[in-house]
Amino acid sequence: MSRKPDALCAGGCGKMLVGGKGALPRGERMCRDCRRHRRQILQDNKPRTKSSTSEHFGSNSERQCEICGSQYRPSYGLQRTCSRQCGVQLRRLVTKSFPSLTTEHDAVVVPYKRCLTCDDWFVGHNGRKYCSDDCRPVVYEPAPQSEMSCPECGVPFSGTPRRRFCSRACCKRATERTRRHRNRANGKQPRNRQRRRAVVSSGENFTTLEIAERDNWRCHLCRKKVTRNNWSIDHLVPIAAGGEHVRSNVAIAHHLCNSLRRDVGPAQLRLVG
Repeated sequence: MSRKPDALCAGGCGKMLVGGKGALPRGERMCRDCRRHRRQILQDNKPRTKSSTSEHFGSNSERQCEICGSQYRPSYGLQRTCSRQCGVQLRRLVTKSFPSLTTEHDAVVVPYKRCLTCDDWFVGHNGRKYCSDDCRPVVYEPAPQSEMSCPECGVPFSGTPRRRFCSRACCKRATERTRRHRNRANGKQPRNRQRRRAVVSSGENFTTLEIAERDNWRCHLCRKKVTRNNWSIDHLVPIAAGGEHVRSNVAIAHHLCNSLRRDVGPAQLRLVG
């Protein structure tokens, strides 16, 4: 259902306007053209005031350079010198002054501070309190050394209270033993690496060279030549699946082929027939 115009434009153009939910009350509604016309009239009649910078310095007034004394016309309100070279010299003068050089413009403020150690002046940016690293005191003192004995091997050594073992090897050995006891107490199975070591240590004794000569230096997966740089022993029935570390269950293979096959693949077909 379309709405009907129910109010006259307050701008005097005689148009009828349609009122809505957020419309102004009757007598204050204006069409788009009347609003634009009214806005233009307000902008034309608005008194123009000079900015504080223009009132203080003057928009087109000439100034005198604080370094060379020549007259110049500024391009912005806070300009104090006639050229960039004079500005660099003014900056150097302000940096060397104690306290900071202030003029009627006061455009540059250098945060000078006194060092808490030597009481000398320095530029203290970003909350600095000391002029150099020599004046900065040592915040963290080294922990005291004490004599103690290693709980793993019993060797005496000197160290901090946070240090428990004499070497990284003792620390690793103690950590592995603690984890092994914790897993056994929680009913967890040993890791595959530990299980593999146990199976290999309990199996037959042979070397990779013996298996390579037996298989004529050929990879049993890709049938290509194997060298000492890329050889590896592959278990036909993986140890993870219950295989044994015996000569009849191993074959020579490339390290890459062995890694890609993992514990599955066509290598187990050699056991058939």
